[in-house]
Amino acid sequence: MEVKRFWEIKSSGGYNPNYNHLVPRVEDPDFRERMEYLREFSLYRESLNVGQPRAKNTEKFIIEGKLVHGSKYGYDNAIYINSTTEVILYCYKCQKHFYQIAGNHREYGCFACARKDLGARKATKKSEFIRRAKKLHRFNNYDNIIFESCNRKVKNIFCTLCDRYFDSFGEAHINPNKPIGCPYCRRSKAEICAENYLSDNGYKFTAQYTDPTLKLTNVLKIDFMIYINDKMYAVELNGKQHYIQANRSKDMELNRRNFELYQLRDRAKVDWCAERDIPLLVVSYLDFKKIPELIEAFIVENT
Repeated sequence: MEVKRFWEIKSSGGYNPNYNHLVPRVEDPDFRERMEYLREFSLYRESLNVGQPRAKNTEKFIIEGKLVHGSKYGYDNAIYINSTTEVILYCYKCQKHFYQIAGNHREYGCFACARKDLGARKATKKSEFIRRAKKLHRFNNYDNIIFESCNRKVKNIFCTLCDRYFDSFGEAHINPNKPIGCPYCRRSKAEICAENYLSDNGYKFTAQYTDPTLKLTNVLKIDFMIYINDKMYAVELNGKQHYIQANRSKDMELNRRNFELYQLRDRAKVDWCAERDIPLLVVSYLDFKKIPELIEAFIVENT
């Protein structure tokens, strides 16, 4: 097959096409022959990029891969075509070849080893879970935890900062990159202010109150449900995103939909409370500094 014919073969994709249909399988009887064709095609594409210093080739791909992954993988059969086409790599740990989109190799490695590592983490013993958790969450106490496995909730973790017990999904709690800790200590300043006021004044209440009938697509939560003389009083603390569209994404359509979702959730809570004759106090972010006074006036007015 002549090199010229490679260029005539229709690629898969549009602006940045992939040529995965040209990459041979290791088990193919004509693997070596097809690899020679692929190498010639790669050189042909390189010749088209002469004078473009940012253009990547096989040599640059291998250097970059070794900088990221060290000596974990072999690149003897790696031929770089473009970022969307697969390259053939060899994993020294599991001693197998694997195929990976070239552009993904900077972030990911061998899939088989990743699955084994995930399985090993799920099989983490209680003692190992506690050892790793203490490194990540030095203010937690794990003496009374109820532990089944890392892919289930670990119960009765005690936070010494806020003197509360909480439950956490095992894997998320010991994730080294972004560990999930005490949900109470991750609350907003407004929630902490409201809770401190209610606790200091002896009110019975539930934070993040839920009810199976209070739902939109998923079950919704009311920030605080206060109980006085067998009657319930709801308090919602609404941040700025409830009133003004928060453009957190470059996708403006996504921002618009998220803002509409906030409004739908707020309306669902108002309707749910009205149907059950539950007084509802909605505190705007503009009034967060007056939370104790507003809650006290709300209780006095409705009792």
